[in-house]
This record gives sequence, C-alpha cells and structure tokens, in this order.
Amino acid sequence: MSNKCFLLAGAIAIIGAIEVIRRVKRMQDIKAPIFLTIGSCVLLLVAGTQFFRKIMALEIRSIPVLTGEDAERFVREADENEKNPQRRKLLFSFEDIDRMMERSRKYLKEHGGKSPFAK
Repeated sequence: MSNKCFLLAGAIAIIGAIEVIRRVKRMQDIKAPIFLTIGSCVLLLVAGTQFFRKIMALEIRSIPVLTGEDAERFVREADENEKNPQRRKLLFSFEDIDRMMERSRKYLKEHGGKSPFAK
C-alpha cells in the first residue's frame, strides 16, 4: 500500500509539473497548480510513510512469554508490589537527599559559589 502511495505521489508530481509548464506557456497564474501538487504529494508521502511504519511495527514486534518458575515469580512479585508499594527500599531517603543538599550549599558558600566542576 505504501508503494502505491509513493507511486501516486510521483505521478501527481509529474502531472503537476506538466500543468505548470502548460500554464507558463499561456501566461496564466501558476500558484494554484503548484500548491495543489505540493499538497497532494505531501499528503500521499505522509500516508505512505505512516502505513509503512505501521506494517514494520507489526512485523518486528515480538511478544515475550514467561513460563514456569519465571512466570510464577513475576506474578508473586507483582502481587507483593501491588499490596505494598514501599516493599523495595529506596536508593536514597529524603533525609539523605536533604543532607546532600545541605553539604552542597555549604560547599558553594565556602568556595564563593564555584562548583568543583567549574574550570
């Protein structure tokens, strides 16, 4: 389908170019055929590209399946996390972050606002 859109866009571009040349020879306004040609080609190219992406996504996508012990562990951990979202310990507590911020402010104050990474 995307190839048909690209082929049709090419045909419209050629027909549009012929129409512009014909109008130039007759000293007529060429804005309308230029805009119509460009608009039609852009629309068809976008449609073809979107259709192509959709097909590619379907072909590449694979669905992983858990089986056996892995599936049971996954379901068990999901149930535990749903019941107790704080089950896993945070990497840093809010108190740790407050201490880090205070040390950073103290360092900046002692060194005139210069970062240790500044050149």
